[in-house]
Amino acid sequence: MVFSNRVAVLIMGFWVGAILAFGRITAESYLLANFQPIHAIYIATVSSISFSIFLPRAKLESTKFARFAAASTIVFAIVLFVLFFVGSFDSIKALTWYFLVIFSTAFHRWVCGEIIVRHLNPAVVQSYFAYQGTAFEVGTLLALAGLKLLPDDFGTGPTVIILVVGYFILSAFLYIHFVPVKNLEVHFERPKQTAINADIDSPLFKKLIVSFTFVALAIGAFKISSKYLITLVLKDELVSYDAIRDVMADY
Repeated sequence: MVFSNRVAVLIMGFWVGAILAFGRITAESYLLANFQPIHAIYIATVSSISFSIFLPRAKLESTKFARFAAASTIVFAIVLFVLFFVGSFDSIKALTWYFLVIFSTAFHRWVCGEIIVRHLNPAVVQSYFAYQGTAFEVGTLLALAGLKLLPDDFGTGPTVIILVVGYFILSAFLYIHFVPVKNLEVHFERPKQTAINADIDSPLFKKLIVSFTFVALAIGAFKISSKYLITLVLKDELVSYDAIRDVMADY
C-alpha cells in the first residue's frame, strides 16, 4: 500500500466530494436547460427512494466491500459514457444523468462511510467520520474551482468525459489500495436480539421516530421550496446550459 488507511480514506473523501459536486452542478444545469425546475424535484425524489430500496437489500457479507464499491463505480462511469455517446435523446440524457448523480451522491457517501468502518482501527473510526465531512467539503471547493476554469462554451460532452474519468480514477484507487488481500477488512456479525433491541419496538420509541420524521419532512419541504424558487429564476433568466452552470458554480 502506498498510503496508510488513514490517509487513504481522506484522499478518497476529497475525490468523492469533488466528483459529486461537479456532477451535481453540471447535471442539474443540463436538466434545467431542458426541463422545468419541478422535474429536478421529481427525479431527486425517485432517485433517493431508489437508493433507500437498494440499501437494505445490499448483502455484502460474502465479498470484500471495496471490490463491490470499485466495480459499482465503474458501472456508473460506463452508464454515463453510453448515455451521452450512444443516441441523441437530449431529454432522456438530462433526466437519467440527474438521476445517476443523485443516486451516486447517496451511494458514494455510503461507500466512504463503510470503507472507514471496515478499514480503520475501531478506536479512531468516529473521529474519521468528522474528518470525512471536511474532506467532502474540500473536494467540493476543488470542483467549484475546476468549474470556474472551464471556458464558457465547454459543452456537455467534454463535461461528461471529465466525470467519467473521475469515476474511473476513484474505482482504480479503491482497487489498488483497499481491495488487495493484505489490506484487511473488518467484519462485524449481526447482533442478536437483546434488551436494547427489544426497547426499539416500544410504543414510546415509535412515537419519537414518527415525530422526528415529521420534523425532518417539514425542514426538507422548506429547503426544497427555497431551492425551487432559486432554480425557477435560473431557468427563466438564463435558459442555456453554460450560463446556468456558471451561475450555479458561483452560487
